[in-house]
This record gives sequence, structure tokens and C-alpha cells, in this order.
Amino acid sequence: MTEYVRPEVDIPIFLAADGTPIPYGHRWGQSVDGDWTPEAPDSAYSVATHPERFAPIVTVANALIEHVASAYDVTVDADAPVPAWMLDRDSDADQKVVRAVVITPKDPQCSPLTLVETRYPSVELHAGVQAFEPFPACGCDACDDDLFGLFESLEHHVLAVVKGNLVEQLTWRGLFTQWTFPDGSSSSTMPRRQVSREHIAQLRKLRRTHPDCWQPWPLRSA
Repeated sequence: MTEYVRPEVDIPIFLAADGTPIPYGHRWGQSVDGDWTPEAPDSAYSVATHPERFAPIVTVANALIEHVASAYDVTVDADAPVPAWMLDRDSDADQKVVRAVVITPKDPQCSPLTLVETRYPSVELHAGVQAFEPFPACGCDACDDDLFGLFESLEHHVLAVVKGNLVEQLTWRGLFTQWTFPDGSSSSTMPRRQVSREHIAQLRKLRRTHPDCWQPWPLRSA
């Protein structure tokens, strides 16, 4: 199997009012040559001066789609219909869906994966029953997301799904979700009242055969 390799991406440069490059990813509260940069001002919250700087995340998502489609025994629907709940938010132009790609392993014990491109631009990952991760999560000037950090996080989440490192378990508290990555893990619990009956039934059915939930994707035959 060919290992995934991140594509070469052009990182756009944006200039401040004084003509100097804006150091996105390193603007606030960091040490630069021994001096600390200021904390993000209130005016930087909920404002995205250059949302187009996130366009390279779509390039990385497309490379991941191409990789898993060629390496694993899956079907790929590149023209998947947009889920109804996504259409409900289309009044927000930034969140409008450009396209959704659904990747479904042939083995039903493996988690499906959907990558959604929005107009912002951003990429949303949907996996398993209800796992969801946006890239970026916010995108405002105060958050100051580092592009290479976003690339790595998206790659880690996609490959966690592929390798069976996504766990979704129904507990008395709610839907427990855990991601395991090469350098650690993260987890969260969604309150039970927020989990749909359909998803509860799906999790119970899955648990009867695989208590640890989602399995590694099967490789594509040579």
C-alpha cells in the first residue's frame, strides 16, 4: 500500500496596513526573538479578515480522498446529496456547502467518512454515527489558526477513521467519542438527549458484534 504523502501547497501571504506580511499562526501571545507578541485584541474576535487563507485545507482534503480511495476497499460518492440539516444553515453564505464526498468501506463494521467543503472555505469531517470535526473550528483573527497545524489535524482525524481508531460508545451519560492519534488522543461526550433515536439504535446494533466500535478499513486488493 502506498503511504499517504501530503501534497505541496502554496501558502498565501497577506499584508498588513504597513505592508509587512501578517504572521498568521504566530500573531498573539508568543515569544518572538525574546519578545512576547500582544494578546489578541477584542476587535479580532468574530472577525476573519482573510478567510481565503484557508483554501489550502481543501487541497489537503482532496489528497486524502484520493489516497483512501486508491488504498482501501471503499466506494466514493463525489456527488453525494447534501444532508437536510446542512441545507438548513445555507442562509449563512460562509457555511454554504460547495460539495460533500462520502467514502463508504465495503465492510459495514467500518466507519463511513464524509468530507464537506464549504464556501468559507473550510472542510468538515463527519464519521461514524455522529463524530464531527471542522477545519478550522472558527477561523477568526483571534483564533489565528496555523495552516500546517490544521493540515496535520485533518490528516490525523481521517487516518484515525481509516485505522479503526475512532470509538463511539453509548453510555448512561450519552455518546462517548474518542479519537486516537500517533501523538495522543482526544475524547468528548454528547449528552444522551442530543443523540437521535436512529443513532442510538445504530450504536446498539454495532456494539453487539464489535464492543470497541469501528474497525480498520480493509485494503483494496491488488
